[in-house]
Amino acid sequence: MDRPRTQIEGLRRNDGFIGFLRHTGQQASFEQAAQRVLDRQTGGQLQNLRGQEAPYLFFEVPFPPTAPIRNAQIHVLGEGRGRKQRFDPQNTAVAIDLTTTRLGERWISLAIHQGVCRCSIRARTPEIVRAIEAHAPELTERLSVAGYLAAQVSASLWDGDRISEAVGLFAQFAGVSVQV
Repeated sequence: MDRPRTQIEGLRRNDGFIGFLRHTGQQASFEQAAQRVLDRQTGGQLQNLRGQEAPYLFFEVPFPPTAPIRNAQIHVLGEGRGRKQRFDPQNTAVAIDLTTTRLGERWISLAIHQGVCRCSIRARTPEIVRAIEAHAPELTERLSVAGYLAAQVSASLWDGDRISEAVGLFAQFAGVSVQV
């Protein structure tokens, strides 16, 4: 059941609610917010269609408009095809597309192969890259505590091209079309 979509559409058809919004001058704001929720839900469903081709999961973490995190989209990729698809904590890739109010946009990749974790954090400004590099030993230690003893953490500049990054995630799936 598509519960959020059903509830939003029910509110859109509720004459009393729409009348209240119109009377208080909030109808346009409600319509914009409702459409954003529906668009995000549809986008997540489309992204997860890749899970039929290979072990892949996509989700977006919602935050209120005043939260310090503006955007958090998570991509999880496993290994195998067909019935052999699986998510193995020792052989998985996770990409986090993150936007915050203080540190801006970042693309964080955690590639775990045979229990060894390589964490790459890409940011839009040299200042943020330097800050991440300064804290890389602490991040490495925390990954070690989480069970990834030979973890490596690096930081680099990023042009902010989310589409190229997402396409790169699927490059490992031979024969999968990633045309936009």
